Amino acid sequence: SSDLWLSFICSAQMRVGRIHGMQRTLAREFGSEVAFDGQTYHAFPTPEQLADATEAELRNCSLGYRAPYVERTAELVANGEVLPENARGREYENAREYLKQFMGVGDKVADCVLLFSLGYLEAVPLDTWIQTAIAEHFPDCDRGSYTETSRAIRQAFGGEYAGYVQTHVFHYLRGGGDVPDNA
Repeated sequence: SSDLWLSFICSAQMRVGRIHGMQRTLAREFGSEVAFDGQTYHAFPTPEQLADATEAELRNCSLGYRAPYVERTAELVANGEVLPENARGREYENAREYLKQFMGVGDKVADCVLLFSLGYLEAVPLDTWIQTAIAEHFPDCDRGSYTETSRAIRQAFGGEYAGYVQTHVFHYLRGGGDVPDNA
């Protein structure tokens, strides 16, 4: 869905609370009104609705430097030029490269979309927490580049379902728990 991949584009250098607030602001400013159970809500805007927004309007929603990323991504999707769902069915690393066509999407954001939205359960986004786990518990997996380190940690985390392991490692590190060396 458009709200998930745009959330990842907006997530760089932000805490979850701020990301959530940004998503609510986008919905309020550009989304359609929806009545439910006697209340009125705003749906997250469609790519077409966001494509109609100007960069200045998006910046007013606290997107900052991310505004042109959201604007251009919405245009690509609204025009059918690049669609996130077209990554499905591709070999994992090819799917990651496909998603990097979106402005502001690098390896980590692409891996987040693949894991959490498109069902690529082998994806392991190399965020700060996973980099810490690699440095402290899996130093042999640090291969110097995102692609090579990703391959090594996916193998160390069991391959096909490495994304599940990544999620547990992330949880343990955030909660202060220990990560077993053979996760």
